[in-house]
Amino acid sequence: SAFPGVDRVLTVVEGAGMDLVVGGEHHIVDEPLWPHGFPGDLPTEGFLLGGPVVNLNVMYRRARTRAETAVVCGTVRLLPPEGGAVLAVSLDDGAELEGGGDGGVRLDRYDAVLAAGEPPGVLRTMGQAVLITFSGG
Repeated sequence: SAFPGVDRVLTVVEGAGMDLVVGGEHHIVDEPLWPHGFPGDLPTEGFLLGGPVVNLNVMYRRARTRAETAVVCGTVRLLPPEGGAVLAVSLDDGAELEGGGDGGVRLDRYDAVLAAGEPPGVLRTMGQAVLITFSGG
């Protein structure tokens, strides 16, 4: 599939990975939790390398915003850039969001929280989380 004007970041969360074919060029995406960026303008196909996968696919319009994807562990402050946002996706049970105007919020596996325009919160993970930071184009 092709998405004109869109950039993508694919992060394999579980499984053996994929052979990602972007514009006819093969990319073996088999390193868990390693974000792989590519232009969405090009025709793209994915082929599993060995059984099912769980991946996080970030898609954003490059003319409107930028998105940075990072895998984190431990304690991290969710600090959205001016006019932007941070999306945190817990990869394990038991993460806790403190502050951010809501008090404490528990995040389990694949739960997400969006921080935008409020005081920063602190995310304490029991394992790992993916942070996607959106900022102006």
